[in-house]
Amino acid sequence: MNLIPYKRRNGLSSASPFRLLEGLHTDLNTFFDSPLFGLSDDLDSKLGSWLPEVDIHDAGDKLVVKTDLPGLNKDDIEVEVQGNTLFISGEKKLEEEVEDQGYLKSERYFGQFQRALPLGDDIDSSKLDANYKDGVLTVSVAKREQAKTKQIKVKVQ
Repeated sequence: MNLIPYKRRNGLSSASPFRLLEGLHTDLNTFFDSPLFGLSDDLDSKLGSWLPEVDIHDAGDKLVVKTDLPGLNKDDIEVEVQGNTLFISGEKKLEEEVEDQGYLKSERYFGQFQRALPLGDDIDSSKLDANYKDGVLTVSVAKREQAKTKQIKVKVQ
């Protein structure tokens, strides 16, 4: 809901701090009400592209990437490594068509997605493992031998 700001005519100069704050207030309202921010209740704004969240964990000898992809089949997900970049892509399909568009609220995202995750120069892209279980995609990429963490004990004399 947008409110129209009331502009008083009290003789404040156009460069006054109060006018600047009023403009900032209007700009912030516009930003937070925009569909790009994700607060729109319009179903059409939920269709199209979306970005699933990822966690990247360094497990010593490998990098582990976990991505939440609820509601997808394993056939809807593609995992690929090009150089040192991991690409995760796919599509979450709309479950059913609603003819009358009688939604009161829709916050679920549908459509195609693609994440490109740079993993650094120390990965061995030939050793890639992907597992999808309970809506979570887990991708493990081995590190090259020279990149693996080594521990050396320090002797105290």
